[in-house]
Amino acid sequence: MQERSKELRASIEQTHVKVDNAERQYAEKKEELDAFTIQLDAKKADVKKLQDIIMGLLNEISLKRQQHERTKARIETSMDA
Repeated sequence: MQERSKELRASIEQTHVKVDNAERQYAEKKEELDAFTIQLDAKKADVKKLQDIIMGLLNEISLKRQQHERTKARIETSMDA
């Protein structure tokens, strides 16, 4: 009976060690994931800023093209007159 009790205690101790190791690994991986998530969110914010800049530039190009076409039409109209 004592032999079985020793075996069970040893098994329980091994289980505790495995659980401790698993918890430590989980904490490390979670910390890595949290750091990665912070980096990813920063990159997403950078992409959003760049997208906003690009949209502004595209809008400005469109306005400049419209102005150019209006000016060109006025010149052509005044030359025809």
